[in-house]
Amino acid sequence: MKASIARILALAFAGAAAYLVVLDVHAARAVLEAALGAAVLCIGTAVLLWRAPAFAAILNACWIAASFAAGIALGGAHPSAEPAQAELSPQDAAAKMDSAAKALKPEDYALPALAAQVPTIESAFAWVRDNVRYEAYDGILRGSKGTLYARAGNAADRAMLLAALLQINKIPVRIATGELPPAQAERLYARIFEPDPSGANPDPSMRGPVMARIFDRGRRDYHLMLAALGNGVPAVTAPSHDDVVKEIQSHAWVQAQRDGQWIDLDPSFRDATVGQSYAAAQQTYDKPPVPLMQQVTIRVTTERLVNGVLVKDVALEQTVPAYQIIDKQVYLAHRVYRPFNGQGGNVQFIFGNKDVQEPLLYFNGARAVGKPIDFGSGASAAGTAPPNSVQAAVNAFGTTAPGSSTAANAFVAERLEFEIDFPDGRKDVTERPLIDRADAAWRSAANPDPSKLHDLARIGAELAYPQTIYNIWFSAGKHNLPSFAAAEKYLSNGTYPSRNPASPTFEEQVWPLAIRDLSWFVASDHVIVPAINDTPGLRLYADSPRIFMWSVGPDQSGRADKIVVESDLRRDALRGVAKDESAQSALAQHKLLFGALEGALEHELSVPSSSEGSPEFVTTSSLAESGSVVAIGPGSPAAADPQTKSRLAAALAGGDTLIVPKAVLAGGVAGWWQIASATGDVHAVLGDVDGSMNAFMRPAAGGFPGPPKPITGFNGVRQSYYADLEQEFEPVEELYAKCIASTEIGEDCASSGRVITISVSTMAWVGAGAAAAATIAYEIFK
Repeated sequence: MKASIARILALAFAGAAAYLVVLDVHAARAVLEAALGAAVLCIGTAVLLWRAPAFAAILNACWIAASFAAGIALGGAHPSAEPAQAELSPQDAAAKMDSAAKALKPEDYALPALAAQVPTIESAFAWVRDNVRYEAYDGILRGSKGTLYARAGNAADRAMLLAALLQINKIPVRIATGELPPAQAERLYARIFEPDPSGANPDPSMRGPVMARIFDRGRRDYHLMLAALGNGVPAVTAPSHDDVVKEIQSHAWVQAQRDGQWIDLDPSFRDATVGQSYAAAQQTYDKPPVPLMQQVTIRVTTERLVNGVLVKDVALEQTVPAYQIIDKQVYLAHRVYRPFNGQGGNVQFIFGNKDVQEPLLYFNGARAVGKPIDFGSGASAAGTAPPNSVQAAVNAFGTTAPGSSTAANAFVAERLEFEIDFPDGRKDVTERPLIDRADAAWRSAANPDPSKLHDLARIGAELAYPQTIYNIWFSAGKHNLPSFAAAEKYLSNGTYPSRNPASPTFEEQVWPLAIRDLSWFVASDHVIVPAINDTPGLRLYADSPRIFMWSVGPDQSGRADKIVVESDLRRDALRGVAKDESAQSALAQHKLLFGALEGALEHELSVPSSSEGSPEFVTTSSLAESGSVVAIGPGSPAAADPQTKSRLAAALAGGDTLIVPKAVLAGGVAGWWQIASATGDVHAVLGDVDGSMNAFMRPAAGGFPGPPKPITGFNGVRQSYYADLEQEFEPVEELYAKCIASTEIGEDCASSGRVITISVSTMAWVGAGAAAAATIAYEIFK
């Protein structure tokens, strides 16, 4: 080889290695380090061995090859090591949120403002008829506000919106119901596929870098799943065309009173006019009719082993109409039971066992207290994490030999149930395990042995598990963006509203966490769902509440220097309907893409920013970084790990199809995508939770906030992550004037005219992805 050519090759390889570094700036940290090492070695070799150019060229080629190999190996082994970098500083995010709130039109989100623009029966009727998309589902789901935000609804929800506008203008109304003839029901079925009146179908690539990463990751996972299935995506068979048409026949509309006469107002049909009716009224209601409502029941249940028999008990139960819980802040927590706590008091009585705790459900400013639960019979000072708790599956903290419990009355598990009751009599129950000391083998034993149950861990003298706080959001469509923008502005400023800053309520203290969590649904409903509705003759939308949970609490293995953040797509499904057979084949693929995009969104929101310490986290998407996944069904190769094997078997029992990273079958973290039979809904599963991510937050540079401790006015609920609030107050009359009051999100914003400033260390513990959440919020408004 000529010296001149060798020198050129040596320099070219050195330049290529340097270019690798540029390309890998946003890659996993291990990949970046491998590329950087190659660049340094290539440049060094080109300089030091200039007199031996052929040798330099060969060495440089070897360095680049080694870089690729190391990058692939290390990047696949540690896919989650890279924290997402925030594109916006908190100050920039706050400014963007302020601009967004000012740019949004109040009448687009506030019923009184809209009612002022449509003061007559004719104008209000025409607005609902022409500006609200028709979607078919059973019963009242969104209510008047939710239908306004979503700009979509079935006949009952459209009637709720029209009735609300008329009532604001002092026009008497009532709701009428009746049976729609089949031919008219077919007309409404066809309306589902009409173009969106708002013209919204945003190109996500125009949103910004975070959304671009989400869609790049989601499409990657989608193609991996598609390839594993051999392009044979399981068909979607439910609901059928006939099922939807029958559902549409249960019809509702408004009757308004004018000059002592009731006139029909049915805005469901595009050519409808005032006074025109399409069905005979069989029933009328002066108030929103309970028989027409979807109902949501939140239930906390426990399981105990009593004298060798598993006994289930309900510790807490609350039922509420779905439209009244959509976009509302819901929290589940526990507090130490004391006989004289009282329903609303702060009395800390001397008696009581710290291992006996009450579940507390906070909803929209109210609090429900459940029956006391004795966790103590399942705990020991040296207890280990239950084998099927999520963080044990991810971080293998539960590998130590379990302690023993021989109590005749032993605590086994606590679960959260969401039951949705539909007007047509259907029930849908979604269960979320909160803590479970048993594994599959223990449950299948003829005589369950309490000594084989895994013990609950303690941090010092305190049980670790009951200190976890759960934030739950319900969604059925788009949201109140001005209120969300105002809330994000507070969060970006490092402040939050409080009626009494000297003694903030529980809801006020966890408000920053809730707003961060809500950004997931806002991004999903305002960007991802519109993006997948890109095919004529095909429509996907929420026909019942989607449920998303975040939790934050101590590490359940008992390590005092870590907290765990979990996200859980507990009930995340869209109804998919096709106009005809030509669109039916695309329906399954769109559902597959939706599931992949939801997992990618969760991955991006879950990646902690660099300011939040050195986290460890895993998502189902990160498990597929190697690109090696396989579709499995009954009789397919089993996993090496017994627990994973039993979970896969349970997941396959209902006829679902699983897409599993091969590393999971070899004994890695238990995670996969699950495609439901009949409906085609896709869920990313990790450990015990659907589509979850776990962040094991190491102490930030400022140190760990400290052990959990009660806060005044906290009613005994344990919550350490906001215990270091700086009591710095500032007048916020200006901020409050800009903040649109909303019980859905802002919870009266700052009615006291004051806010609490969150300290730096507290802000770090708001949870993974706070910076990404603010950036995504900005991109939603672009």
